[in-house]
Amino acid sequence: MTHYCKRPFDRPYFENYCSEGAYDDVFLYYSEVRNCIRMLSQAKWEIASVAVLGTATGKVLQEFDQAWNLKPYGCELSAWAYEKIPSTYRRRIHNCDLRDYLPWLRARRRKFDLVFSNSLFYLPKKDIDQVLEDLAAVTRLVHFHTAVQGDPWICIDEPYDWWQAKFAKHGFYRSSSASLWRRQLTA
Repeated sequence: MTHYCKRPFDRPYFENYCSEGAYDDVFLYYSEVRNCIRMLSQAKWEIASVAVLGTATGKVLQEFDQAWNLKPYGCELSAWAYEKIPSTYRRRIHNCDLRDYLPWLRARRRKFDLVFSNSLFYLPKKDIDQVLEDLAAVTRLVHFHTAVQGDPWICIDEPYDWWQAKFAKHGFYRSSSASLWRRQLTA
């Protein structure tokens, strides 16, 4: 499944990410990975497993490894970016669409303490409910930043309230930040 709303995620996309320059030079600003790590560390969350949906060139994977001494799992759609992921991490990353990866995880009953993604707004709106249903089956905690500016590849440019309603429909509520979604456990 590779139908996204916009152009392919190839070399030019990552060399001029959000019209700001090379992804590897600006990923900290746009990914909010360090903010995620800081929030969860300060709140003393026990994070022993992470999946990253949209790993790009692997810089985010390195941040989790350095902070928590763990090698995340995940997926990356772009073949170009996937090849840039350091081999230390690439063996745990699938070069595929997150809409294929999440059902694959569900079929194997995989669970993660955290799923980190800034890729959901690249999907067609019609796919969001299924993706959130799949996320609910594999994690209780999602870090997803809904407001990235300057990226012409974004398909879903909806306000925060729209995302909040979508997450809530699948049992997630906003946690300690606007980017952290926690799943309510049901009896």
